[in-house]
Amino acid sequence: MAENDPLRPEARQRSHPLNRGSQPRSRQSLMMYKCRVNGDLQMSSDRYKEGLRIRKEVVGEDKVKKWLEEADEFTGPLEELIIEFGWGTIWSRPGLSRRTRSLLTIVLLAAQNRPDELEVHLHNAVNNGCTHEEIREALLHTAAYCGIPTARSSVKLAAKILGDTAD
Repeated sequence: MAENDPLRPEARQRSHPLNRGSQPRSRQSLMMYKCRVNGDLQMSSDRYKEGLRIRKEVVGEDKVKKWLEEADEFTGPLEELIIEFGWGTIWSRPGLSRRTRSLLTIVLLAAQNRPDELEVHLHNAVNNGCTHEEIREALLHTAAYCGIPTARSSVKLAAKILGDTAD
């Protein structure tokens, strides 16, 4: 790799928008950051656009708009990272359906005891076509690998959230 190659770890670290101190953020600055996705070099702004599109489809345009409007100088970089990496790099990959990704996500969030995020992703799972039975079974599965308290808390939260939606 050439010394100035943006794929070198130290170059990525210097050029990444989250490592630029107090400089104002802009979508243009994200264009300097490159990443390999499925073997292709992809510009960061492309991943951001794709991530924003997917996030709006899965979560809902109104929620995404609200979260972005609430973002400030401190929380804005995290929102960019969530959109670009979480949605634009991970959720956009081929190989798993959105239903499967949703089930994986709710199990992982249950295992980490993250009820706020779990609540959001329970809604997302329904939006992605997961049935209440599939969600329940995925959360019951956590009992064997994460413990009964994890499964109990997660199933109780899911029952509350899913009670508001039709199956």
